[in-house]
Amino acid sequence: MEDYNDRGILHRMHKVGTPSKNIVIKMAVKTALIAETTALFTKDVITNPFVGKEFHIKLVRRQGYSGKYRTHIKLIRAEAPLRPLFKPRGVFHRISESKRFVEGKHRNKSFIRRVAGSTLLTSEKAVIEAEWFVTRQYWQKLKNSSETMDTGKAIMTSVTTIQTLDSGRKYLINYRRNRAARIQKKTAYSAQKKQFATAKKKYKSAKKDYLQNKSILKGKLKKLQKSYPTNSSQQNSNDKKKIRLHNKKIRIVVKSKICYQKQLRNSERAIYRNKKK
Repeated sequence: MEDYNDRGILHRMHKVGTPSKNIVIKMAVKTALIAETTALFTKDVITNPFVGKEFHIKLVRRQGYSGKYRTHIKLIRAEAPLRPLFKPRGVFHRISESKRFVEGKHRNKSFIRRVAGSTLLTSEKAVIEAEWFVTRQYWQKLKNSSETMDTGKAIMTSVTTIQTLDSGRKYLINYRRNRAARIQKKTAYSAQKKQFATAKKKYKSAKKDYLQNKSILKGKLKKLQKSYPTNSSQQNSNDKKKIRLHNKKIRIVVKSKICYQKQLRNSERAIYRNKKK
């Protein structure tokens, strides 16, 4: 998609340079820009059928100095679709495809209008196919009958030459578009490859920093372990030993109390028996 304000040497110089305040210079610059735009438009009118281009009208909404939005019309040069180059179109097909020549906000069609449009296009397509069948048959008969006439041979030779040139034109347009698409894919692939390489470098540097920090933390942890020789397992074992000793002391005290009580009971029984005697 090419805008006429971005094409031409004078337009590019006008964008880069600073505008002058002199009225004469402004008028001269404006005249030169109009002349360049006219020359480019004339060249495009001649060369568009041979390079697969067409004119489009672009509607752009812009806010003015007063704050209101207005629609500005631009004439741009865009790529023509491949189907009209290789397949003839009828009146309704051209009308239905005329919306591609206007870029901007389009109104949505109702359901009835869409159904009617599709019906018209289908019927016209059937008529075009029948017309092409009859035309091919007629040209075949004309070719067979013109082989015996000199004027017929000349006519058929000229028609064949025109058809060959047209097919060559279409082939060149298709080749140029495919080449541009391949170049675009190649540039996109190279950009993605560079992006992947930069991401890989960043990942490697981040991994290296992580390993260095990990080794530093390990060294610090070893120093802490050396400064505190008793680890958690030893501390737990010491706590268990203390609990066992405490429980053992309690058991000894309980056993001694039980023995003392038994001795008291035995001595009381002995005194009671002696009194009876």
